[in-house]
Amino acid sequence: LPVAAGLFLLLAVCILTFLSYLNWREQEQTRSLAAEAVKIRETSLTEFAHHLDWFAEEVMADRRYADAMIAGDRERLLALGKARFAQIGETFGISHWYFITPDRKVLLRMHEPGLHGDLTNRQTLLAAERTGEPATGSELGATATLTLRHVRPWRVDGRLIGYVEMGTEIEWVARRIQELIGGEVFTAVHKAYTSPEDFATGKHALRLTGDWDTYPDFVLLGQTMDH
Repeated sequence: LPVAAGLFLLLAVCILTFLSYLNWREQEQTRSLAAEAVKIRETSLTEFAHHLDWFAEEVMADRRYADAMIAGDRERLLALGKARFAQIGETFGISHWYFITPDRKVLLRMHEPGLHGDLTNRQTLLAAERTGEPATGSELGATATLTLRHVRPWRVDGRLIGYVEMGTEIEWVARRIQELIGGEVFTAVHKAYTSPEDFATGKHALRLTGDWDTYPDFVLLGQTMDH
């Protein structure tokens, strides 16, 4: 009996030690993956910001867009940019494209043409207005998504004719993280910072995956798992 009790105690200690090691190893792997995800996020945001700046500058250099902007011709802007928007959206994840008047009213949303005329007070636009320089930041908008936004003041012959704003939704960063570390990722927004109407707009324009009533405090924007 003493020998059996001693062996049982030794076995129990070995099992507990092994379980403790497995728990420690899992925590270390989780911390490592989380740190890697943060690095990927920061690198991706910097890369996407460069893309946004490049394509916004490309638009501003095209006199056809400038003429349509000066004339306030929404239909002409839409016709000029529709094919290009589809192309850069598919290749570079650019999901938002705005033409904004000097008084900060949206002349055209390429991603939601039927929604226009509203006054925009986002911090990136206000910063571009205040400094006269391009501004970049992550902000929620009328589609309930957290979007990396880049705004460039648009001048022709020294006169401000408006602003070009382009954006990439955070879902593209989530996809990049999932591809590189192999983890399952979901994105969500707290309901306190958006509304059912804005979420419905985003679901129509950007094919968001969640439903407003599924969870009490937040709503899913996208996920890499089916369920």
